[in-house]
Amino acid sequence: MKKFLRAHILFPEYLGFAPYFWVLFILPVLSLTSAIEGVSKYFWSAIIIFYVKVYRDSFMTTKSFDLRIVIQLVIDMIFAVVFNYIFLFRSL
Repeated sequence: MKKFLRAHILFPEYLGFAPYFWVLFILPVLSLTSAIEGVSKYFWSAIIIFYVKVYRDSFMTTKSFDLRIVIQLVIDMIFAVVFNYIFLFRSL
């Protein structure tokens, strides 16, 4: 279980507490999407979960680092246009 948490959920230990602090900017997005009804609520929730996973994986230095940053920026732009929530750009 620890191996799974370190590989897929938790941030690398050498980064300290900072990445967890920036994840707090997701909380207002969750409150925005909680007011949505129907299937679109599940769609936006899945997008948020995907965003957090890509954000976490962007701290791993691999050759797909640039792609992960581009994915984050695209999702940030979508939330800025749809929900008028620009504060996800601060987490980059």
